[in-house]
Amino acid sequence: MPELPEVRAAAGWLTANLGGHEVAKVSIGSLSFVKTFEPSPDSLVGRTIDSVTTRGKFLVFNFAEPDPVHAVVHLSLGGWLKWRANAPTTPLKLNKQPVAIRMHAEPEGALEIFEAGHEKRAAMWIVRDLNEIERVQKLGPDVDHSSVTLEIFVERLAGLGASPLKSALRNQHALAGIGNAWSDEILHRAKLSPFTRANKMTALQQEALFDAVRHVLAGATERLAPLPLDEMKDSKRGGLVIHNHAGDECPVCGSTIASIAGSGSSSFQYCPGCQTGGRVLADRRLSRLLT
Repeated sequence: MPELPEVRAAAGWLTANLGGHEVAKVSIGSLSFVKTFEPSPDSLVGRTIDSVTTRGKFLVFNFAEPDPVHAVVHLSLGGWLKWRANAPTTPLKLNKQPVAIRMHAEPEGALEIFEAGHEKRAAMWIVRDLNEIERVQKLGPDVDHSSVTLEIFVERLAGLGASPLKSALRNQHALAGIGNAWSDEILHRAKLSPFTRANKMTALQQEALFDAVRHVLAGATERLAPLPLDEMKDSKRGGLVIHNHAGDECPVCGSTIASIAGSGSSSFQYCPGCQTGGRVLADRRLSRLLT
């Protein structure tokens, strides 16, 4: 799932390349993708894309005139974006292709939002106020925002009680933006077990985790920002040293990276040498992690 660094980098690319361009046509490929009825997708036609920003893992297309409107996109597990310099002329067929929406921009290009896989969970809302979207309204502050100090960071996590750090970091109501992949990288850098309780960290552990969040997310965003959209996902994978590297050697201590299976096809990884004092954790603990 695209997380804060990827959506932040994508928003920068979209603003630089589509900011100031007028929407010429909107084509829908999936009815379930659009979650609102008014304003309608067709109401974007003729509007100028002012900027593209982010809120947590959400992309926000901002249209300033004639009245402020926002097209808010959550890419979910298999969603991403593709820019076509020459807009396809073949019309989309409803629910027959991975493209959920195609937004034609003047003079001739088109932005496609697509979703791979069978689970279609990507979504778009068109609203006048972001707080009209319940999922956005309930988000905690963006985890990398300058207003999130160490004290606030610790307070938000501690508010989750005995929740393990792996799930606490992914709790979008506490702090928004971190998902499965970058939480693995953050915990590895902080040298913390994924099962350390959010309200049981020492002061040193709190500082280490806060510093790891800032370092990992800033580094990832900086690495992705100069890239075109179609290279960002591969670059993300190349920047991960723990996540999806089960069985590989840890680049820090040389231990074998271990994995714990989650529901469906999900899993998370950690280094026993760096994070758990050499102990390999049993998968049976997963049920406690996800509750």
